Amino acid sequence: MKPKSKKEIAVNLWEMADKIIKEGDYDVINVRKAQFVDAVKAAEALSPAEKEKIINILQTAGAAEVKKHLEEL
Repeated sequence: MKPKSKKEIAVNLWEMADKIIKEGDYDVINVRKAQFVDAVKAAEALSPAEKEKIINILQTAGAAEVKKHLEEL
């Protein structure tokens, strides 16, 4: 499997963050957040600092702010 570029990873993570925002069920939101964090940690094209920053934004500001940050990658 070909490693994904930073742009491809950003698009995938953006789509995951969008699903978190659109979800109404609290339990499903928590599952999607956990999946998002796992995906960030597994993203080989992101540096450890970038991974930490993305996860921190999700935890402190929410998925909408994560989407904005990912658009800048």
